[in-house]
Amino acid sequence: PTRPEAARAIALEFLKVAPATTQIGLASFSDVATVLVPPTTDRERVREAIAQLKVAQNTSLTSAVVTGVRMLPGRKDVKPPEELTPRMFAVPDTPAPSGPAPQPEKMPPGAILIISDGVNNVSSNPEISASDGLRIASRFASQWKVKVYTVGVGREGGAIMQQDGQNYYVPFEPRTLQALAQDTDGKYTYAPSQDALREVFTELGTIIRWEPTRTEVSALLSGLALILLVVAGALNLHWQRRVP
Repeated sequence: PTRPEAARAIALEFLKVAPATTQIGLASFSDVATVLVPPTTDRERVREAIAQLKVAQNTSLTSAVVTGVRMLPGRKDVKPPEELTPRMFAVPDTPAPSGPAPQPEKMPPGAILIISDGVNNVSSNPEISASDGLRIASRFASQWKVKVYTVGVGREGGAIMQQDGQNYYVPFEPRTLQALAQDTDGKYTYAPSQDALREVFTELGTIIRWEPTRTEVSALLSGLALILLVVAGALNLHWQRRVP
């Protein structure tokens, strides 16, 4: 299958193996991340959004990580790191909170799953490199008790992909995804089978067990909240690298 098809297939497979009580949100990311579906147990809504995903140019893994963290329950009002540019990070439209500011130590654990080719070629701040921005985003995720799980989509050494009658070289950089998972105590998986996907969810289910408490966010903390971040990273085309 093509890289876009493979990325969509992985996302859909996760929906199949995730427990019905698991809240799953969906975001796509290119130059910036876009929230498509806030965390929900409505699988059909997520499937429909996955079907609408399209190929996009460029990839900001930094924006993907920060947006994913802020999509998780209780973290909407968490401020992005000061070194990064706030406009790069989206959050779903929800009512403004009436309680105190969120505190990291009071957050239930959360998880982000990024399906990508690992290319990270956009910085949210022109004064820092894309790689330095991603390290800052990784620390941000760890601070707010969020583990990042990554799935690599691509071929070692890169591959040629056809789009609109043109051939493009699409690189694959798994080391970026491996480092991101390692820095946040998550896990990297390549070319996952259904068994591998179930193993990831088993691990997530062991790590993330939320107990209902009498707080304003208790209704949101039932089961596991997971943010699927696809697909621009996995479908990233380097438009300037056209192959005759």
